[in-house]
Formats: sequence, C-alpha cells, structure tokens
Amino acid sequence: LRRLGIDEISLVKGQGKFIVVLVDIDSGKLIGLVKERKQIEIANVMKKWGEEILERIEEVSIDLTGNYKSLVEKICPNAVVTVDRFHVTKIIHEELNQARIAEKKTALELDVEDRKKVFDSLKGNKYTILKAEDKLTDKQKIKLDTIREASPLIAIMHSLKEEFRNLFDTSEDSGTGILRLLNWLEKAEPYYQKRFIF
Repeated sequence: LRRLGIDEISLVKGQGKFIVVLVDIDSGKLIGLVKERKQIEIANVMKKWGEEILERIEEVSIDLTGNYKSLVEKICPNAVVTVDRFHVTKIIHEELNQARIAEKKTALELDVEDRKKVFDSLKGNKYTILKAEDKLTDKQKIKLDTIREASPLIAIMHSLKEEFRNLFDTSEDSGTGILRLLNWLEKAEPYYQKRFIF
C-alpha cells in the first residue's frame, strides 16, 4: 500500500449518516470501511494494518468534508496529504453557482433592458455553466455564449473552471501539472474566494 484514499459516503441522502471508505488508490481495491466519521474510529481500523504498512504509505488523498489531515499526520508519518480533485471541483462549482446567484440579484438593480439581459441569461442555467463545456448540447452552448456576454464575471469564472478541469487531462507529467496548477491558483484567487490550501 503506497497511496491511500479516505472518503466519506452518505448512507442515506440528507440524513447525515456516513461511512468512511479506505481505498488503495493504485489498485482501486477497498481496504477498509469505518462505520463512523470519528478520527478515533478511523485510526483504530488503520492501526490494525500495522506500523510497517502505515509507515510505507507515501500519499493519502482525503475528503475535504472530513478533518483527516491531522489524523494522517499522526499515524502515517511518511505520507503527503493531498486533496481529491473531485472535492476541489465541487468547491469550484459551488462558488461559480453562488456567483451566478449573486449576479442575478445584482441584475435587479440595473435598468430594465440590462436587467432583462443579465437576469434572463443567468436564470435557470446553473447546469449550463457547471457542466463540462465539451459535453454541452448545441442549445446549451448558445445559452453559455449568452451568459458570457451578459456577465463578464461568470465568463471569467467559467473559463477558470474549464481550465482547472483540463489541467488533469492535458498535463504530460506531474511536474508540468504542478506548475500549471500553481499558475491556475494565482489566476483564480481573485475570483474563487475559498482557499484550496488547508
């Protein structure tokens, strides 16, 4: 075991009942289930693997919803903590949607013509801006162009969202990927207010 993934899964949607899944990232094999999200419970399951295995773990990818960084630092002394890209994508989507909602509210203060243009383009188009651009239908692409024209802020944030998504698909190696990610973080900071460094 070199790379471990720790993730929370909801048992019953909307009821706050979760289990924690421990996965060997390289093989995709499930190696542990924990009935509770408490750090002590997760630590107890992991400690059963033995100190030798825990010391060999080089990387632990964590779920941002749980506070697992301190746990990993205690029991996997040689591991680097990373964040699952899908959780970062979720944060980007949440912030982009919040910006869309805020832009709609701001549009109500504009003159009638501008208000209609901005408000109408943003209303009901959450999934048009969140969906991967290369997966949009022709109709959705037209809507996206209308949104970009009506809201420069959403246009920039959407472009940054797409750039982040493409980072992982187009980087030739990890060194290039890291440099591109650092560049992206610098560009995104004024627009995406949540911090990705924890």
